[in-house]
Amino acid sequence: MSSKDPPPTQDQIPKLINDSLYSFLSGDYNQSLNRLNSLQKVNGGKDDTRTLINTAVVRFYQNHCSKPYEFLSTLQAIEQSELSHSTSDDKPEGKPTDSKDQKSAYSIPDSLYVLVYNKSVTYYLLKQYTTSVATIEPLYSIAIDSTKPMDINLSIKTCFLLIDLYLITNQLQKCSQVFQSMEKRFSSLLE
Repeated sequence: MSSKDPPPTQDQIPKLINDSLYSFLSGDYNQSLNRLNSLQKVNGGKDDTRTLINTAVVRFYQNHCSKPYEFLSTLQAIEQSELSHSTSDDKPEGKPTDSKDQKSAYSIPDSLYVLVYNKSVTYYLLKQYTTSVATIEPLYSIAIDSTKPMDINLSIKTCFLLIDLYLITNQLQKCSQVFQSMEKRFSSLLE
């Protein structure tokens, strides 16, 4: 969009999203950022968590993934902002709601699922495997729970990342448990 184009409308949101994704996948990061900026304008300039996360990812790739700590810092700032805007009923990531069952006791707002996954992947790339495991395990608890509204692709990617992490950290029993959980949770996809 040039500066002479009228501001985008609500009707243009799906096209802007698709154009941004296509531009990103094609490696045209500037065009992807332009589309994301247009999406932000549709929201009246208000911060939309998904747009902020996608903008951070595009910028990370635009820099050839060469600044992982800057990327993590950006994700952390987005996460803190989202958690501070959450209702008092939401429990922030990392705060157990029931000490008896730490794994399932974490609550991650659904707007942050992709952010948490991206943080874990970044820790993985930095070879900070223990931190990556600690970051992804609460998301895994959501991924295998069929009553939670999580994108199926993200659920599967979360499980495979955790399997890889458990293999790297030589936690073979836990790896086996993830496979069993996946078989139970995603068996309908194999039919």
